[in-house]
Amino acid sequence: MLPSDVDSRRYVIAYFIGSPQDLPPDFLIHTPPDDFQAALFLPGDQPDWLGRRRYPPRVLSLVGSELRIYTHPSAGQPCQQVPLEHLVYIESGCILLLGWLRFVACDFEQTFPYSTVYRHAVDRFLRRLRARWLAPEDRVQDLPSFDPAQLQDVKFGNALARELDADEVPRAGLFQAPSQLVRRGWFRRWRYRTPADLLVATPRRLLWLTDRDKGIAASYGTIARYAPHRNIKSLVWETAGQECALRIELLAGKHWRVPIKPEYREAARRLESLYAETSARAVEAGR
Repeated sequence: MLPSDVDSRRYVIAYFIGSPQDLPPDFLIHTPPDDFQAALFLPGDQPDWLGRRRYPPRVLSLVGSELRIYTHPSAGQPCQQVPLEHLVYIESGCILLLGWLRFVACDFEQTFPYSTVYRHAVDRFLRRLRARWLAPEDRVQDLPSFDPAQLQDVKFGNALARELDADEVPRAGLFQAPSQLVRRGWFRRWRYRTPADLLVATPRRLLWLTDRDKGIAASYGTIARYAPHRNIKSLVWETAGQECALRIELLAGKHWRVPIKPEYREAARRLESLYAETSARAVEAGR
């Protein structure tokens, strides 16, 4: 089949690409075989009744130590190249059938939606990417192992097991369990669950797992955000009235803000101590 006979805009599945020969030919991607690591094809949005699509098909390609993002040529967008050393963190969300990947770099930020039916292919690509992007650090390897069985939460236990790579051992951790609350109105009352959060330091990264979606607990899914330790400047405990949070300062002015109940303050201190030395060096460098 010639490239002109292929139209990947008609593809509806996401799939892992292990060889440059398997790249969609109509993307016209020319990659030296020696530099190619892996790729992921993400189909475009299905057209509406006017034939319009919100986003075109894309190929995420790991070439050497660089993430390359190719958009279908019909969109007229150039290839975007993101060196892995400039990548600050990754977000990977799965809520019911809605999945997405979000890459945040020093001067780049983009989100790629997909159907969670094809999550296996996405996870396979992310494992390849993490193998190139993340490296173990001794200060975390020396900590005693964090036992995921302590979670006593099936949903987050499964989410952590699915997220960890084969050789990755969780170390320090903090799990903020959900609470069941009751809200009363004039004629009725209803129960709702607060979001849960799990912070885990492994030798390779700091991982934040949550079901906090736009401030509301997502019953059927979780969101993972993670960054290598070298990209984390400090962890800061914040209080404002009755509200507390752990602010995680990242490179390039990025940050995560994890709402934390006051009773988890001691567990948060253990995580803060991992980055205290990095924070002190940053202060000295700024003088």
